[in-house]
Amino acid sequence: MSIELSGGDSHTAIQAYLSTLPLLDSFESLTRSTPSYITQDPSPSKGKFDTHQEVYRYLSTALSRAAVLSSRTTDVTRSLRILRTYHSFSSSWPHSFRPVQRQRLLLLYLRALQAGYPASNTACAAPYLVDIGSSQAPGRQVWKKEVLEAFKQGQQLLSSTTTFPRAGTLNLPVRRFTESCVALADIHAPFAKEVVAILYWAMTLTFQSQSLLRHLTRLLAASGSYADAKRNFELYVKIVLKDRETKQPEISLQLKRRPTVGEAAHPDEIARQAEEAEDESGPEAEEKKSQFAEAESDSMAEFTSTLLVGSRLLLKNLGEVEEAWRYAGLAGKIVSVTDQRKEHVPRDLRAEVEACKGIVRMTMAMSNDMPGKLCVDSVVRS
Repeated sequence: MSIELSGGDSHTAIQAYLSTLPLLDSFESLTRSTPSYITQDPSPSKGKFDTHQEVYRYLSTALSRAAVLSSRTTDVTRSLRILRTYHSFSSSWPHSFRPVQRQRLLLLYLRALQAGYPASNTACAAPYLVDIGSSQAPGRQVWKKEVLEAFKQGQQLLSSTTTFPRAGTLNLPVRRFTESCVALADIHAPFAKEVVAILYWAMTLTFQSQSLLRHLTRLLAASGSYADAKRNFELYVKIVLKDRETKQPEISLQLKRRPTVGEAAHPDEIARQAEEAEDESGPEAEEKKSQFAEAESDSMAEFTSTLLVGSRLLLKNLGEVEEAWRYAGLAGKIVSVTDQRKEHVPRDLRAEVEACKGIVRMTMAMSNDMPGKLCVDSVVRS
């Protein structure tokens, strides 16, 4: 810690932290667990937590600091080895032991797995800093199993250490976890099924999350669950427009809010509770701070991009041309309003909006099920 706080070389500080690992060999009863993605017969840690609590306290501090410092470098392999070692020990700890630290290390772990996606036809490297085990399977195969195991551990940890927030607040640990899971699904498409299940699970631990519905819409559409994707998309649009109606009076759309546990707290009350949490210290205070963050609001680009996803879904997969045009037109209106306010609109997003509107217009014009006048009028009005 002295090396780190004095601004010394990060490599030297990391090595100092990791030098604690050989000392664990002096504890004969302290055995490490073998994860399921390494072996077909996983073995849990046999050492009792209560009798080794102080050992685990120092160990968690050393490994967590080493992981943080290593994550600031370009050595992804070393970061993964540190994080894997940390999680091999923490899997046997009770969830009440340093929950905030473990939530943060979980995010680092998922991001390191994202950055360390192995190339095809590569062998599995030695994954740990201690002698736990190894696999002879190809690196990418082991990586897939490891990611699924990390998903499972993350859900168990967050289910035990977070609670459903009050209306108007956000469960940040759950949101950050789902964002990392979605990023992994974008790298490896077969994860989409597991990530969709995680997003549905996350809805039980957060309040009207726009990002959850946005990701669900895209992943459900990509996986072929078109009806479910449409329902999530419509709910997403209603929630975002209601949020914008509150902040922008010119948008008028009534939207019934989902029922929550207890009455929604007044914004002044949320701010007061957040200030009180800032003045407190300790693990409970850290958890409280994460629960009093303000509710999220999707950006213009995120909302517009999702409108295009929904428009394509309705047009290509469900054949609902008029509905597709309604949402494509809304995307165009958002871009127009943004221009009027002299705010920046990414050039590629503007092009995608115009391309989507053009495709829907052509489909409407060529549709035999619609009256010819309606097709012409729609094109002229556009």
